[in-house]
Amino acid sequence: PGDQHRDPEFRARLFREYGRFTSSLRGCYYTAEDVGTRPVDIEGVFATTRFCTCTPPAVGGAGNPSPHTARGVVCAMEGALAHLGLGTLAGKSIVMQGTGNVGASMIGELLARDVASIVASDIAEERAAEVRAQFAGRPVEVVVTAPGDASILARPCDILAPNALGGVLNPETIPTIAARIVCGAANNQLLDDDRDGAALRARGIVYVPDFLANRMGIVYCANEQYGQVRDDPAIHRHFGRDWENSVYRVAIRALTLADAEDITTAAAANHLADALASELHPLWGHRGQAIIDGLIADGWETGAS
Repeated sequence: PGDQHRDPEFRARLFREYGRFTSSLRGCYYTAEDVGTRPVDIEGVFATTRFCTCTPPAVGGAGNPSPHTARGVVCAMEGALAHLGLGTLAGKSIVMQGTGNVGASMIGELLARDVASIVASDIAEERAAEVRAQFAGRPVEVVVTAPGDASILARPCDILAPNALGGVLNPETIPTIAARIVCGAANNQLLDDDRDGAALRARGIVYVPDFLANRMGIVYCANEQYGQVRDDPAIHRHFGRDWENSVYRVAIRALTLADAEDITTAAAANHLADALASELHPLWGHRGQAIIDGLIADGWETGAS
């Protein structure tokens, strides 16, 4: 309550306790850094559980995944453009909601691809000022909006990137969107997958599902347990065009499937994900399901285990 979340001692206790909770799940779930967390928070989690990624480099971890998340989203944008036959990102206009770690990294990636303009919003003046200073002299405008103000989503552009919190694509905002493509880093962008995915499709707006576009944050962290390799080819293949499961090619595959089956892009991406998730791990099979079955059998939800 209140500003308690700003108290370092409270945060330390909270994240250590969260680590203990994560350990109680016996490894069927791995936790990681996300919105509102900091490296020191993950240190606290790691102190009480081994089932944690995005741990600090000082303890052998991968650290902040934001640059990889951002680059993956940009690859998904490129896939959407290719699917529509609209060329490259060069000369395109981008509007984004949110300039946190991922948003700022995304701006850098987009500028490197010669976009014409970027308009970004943030709810914190201090953060907006930092981003303005970071990209001074570049075609980047950063505006400050009040919490809950979704007006940035109505700005005309080629690509709209929701990078803040979820649920921003809904019956109130979708009719105002003036972009051909929606592709961002925020989780759960659709307030209702079926209803809002269909509404975007009805308006001719191509939506790249969030879990497809932003996957590289979790991919980067999931590989953490295998050790660190400079310019890791197991990571970089996701950003290319050659590998069949690269972000770019999976984006095209999902959008093509949606058109062929006349379904939403979210449904198409879920179909692809379900097929891949059904494949057995080459070493462990469906061990995660076995762990969950054990938790249920032991009455984990009652605190008995």
